[in-house]
Amino acid sequence: MGNTITLKRIPDMVLSMSNGLTSVFISTFGLSGSILAKTEQEKKLVMYILEKNQSILGIGFVDFDIGSMPWDLKNLEDNKKFVFSILDGIKNKTEWEKLPFTPNEEMLNRCIFEFKNMISEMKSEDINEKEINEWSKNPKLNDLIKNGFPLCPSHDVLMTIYGCQMCTEWQ
Repeated sequence: MGNTITLKRIPDMVLSMSNGLTSVFISTFGLSGSILAKTEQEKKLVMYILEKNQSILGIGFVDFDIGSMPWDLKNLEDNKKFVFSILDGIKNKTEWEKLPFTPNEEMLNRCIFEFKNMISEMKSEDINEKEINEWSKNPKLNDLIKNGFPLCPSHDVLMTIYGCQMCTEWQ
């Protein structure tokens, strides 16, 4: 089965990953992003990816289009730079000591490269404001925001509406 991340405007731009690689990509994104995220907007971008938790949503059911991520149109370029810094953090193995395994760097680097290219190619017209608004209305998400974006005490990863992605995925 597996999962895909797309950029709908460019049909050939698809990041396909096995279920295992998807979990590794999401976990390493969360570890790097949770350390780097300082603003509410940055934390929302990290939480969106962390919510793609196969242990909760089901194996092979976490496909998404990057235009559905909670981008801020007024600060799109800054948002993109932030995501690039997360991807650099993954390449630099940020917080990997918290993983119960050592990721396959070659496979993960391919994902980072493809995801980075997709983000680079993304334009404001790719942003799906309807899906972003729908995601933002979740009362559980709003509770997390009101509570100051809590971190998992075991992993220092941003909590999502499903709890800690690391705890549910790897423990």
